[in-house]
Amino acid sequence: MRLLLLACTLIATTAQAVESDDLDAREAFAWREDRGRALERFAPGSAEQRYHAVLLAQLAGDLDRAEALLAAWAAAQGDDAGLRRQRIRQAALWSQRDPAEACRRLVRLLELPALPPPPAAAEAPAAVLAVPGWEQLRDQRLARRDGIGGFTDQGLARLLAENPSPERRRALLAKLDDPAVPGLAAAVLADLDHRPAPAFGSLAAHGCLTGAQLDELVRARPALAGEQAWQEQRLRRWA
Repeated sequence: MRLLLLACTLIATTAQAVESDDLDAREAFAWREDRGRALERFAPGSAEQRYHAVLLAQLAGDLDRAEALLAAWAAAQGDDAGLRRQRIRQAALWSQRDPAEACRRLVRLLELPALPPPPAAAEAPAAVLAVPGWEQLRDQRLARRDGIGGFTDQGLARLLAENPSPERRRALLAKLDDPAVPGLAAAVLADLDHRPAPAFGSLAAHGCLTGAQLDELVRARPALAGEQAWQEQRLRRWA
């Protein structure tokens, strides 16, 4: 009986010591400027040491090294919660390099259901171009109190094609929800450059963009790939 109690005491004491050591190592990693040396305080080959080694590579922007460390971790210890968290973090960071691959990883890691492709875009609205007296009709409608509120979708598309003022362009993007509108992605980019810039996802036009149009935006503005609204929109467009 005494031996059993002694064994239990030793196990509990050892667990507390290990937990305390890990806590000290985490604090050192968080607060020390030389995180490489702080990493040495973790038990070599432990899940904690591997987790923080990957984190150190990610913080340094060395995603290739983080990839190699994740592969070695999975081979040595198999899947666990810490590895899964770091894989998700790595996938999100990968969006700055390859948004399509980042989406594929997140769909797999988060076990998202298969998403149907977006509905086929309608033909580019051009019928209004042939309407005689468009300029007179346009000016009459714009003179009303509701401004662009009296226009059809085709009329809104025509207004966007006429190089409107930044204020009118934003009002149009708040109503347009057809990705086939000519120049829609370019208009969204121009609007994001106009201050005060809208939050991505706040206008109707943002929510209707196709996957190709979203990729066009992020090629022109790579920082968009780090915004949650863009990532969620790109995932919805993933087929």
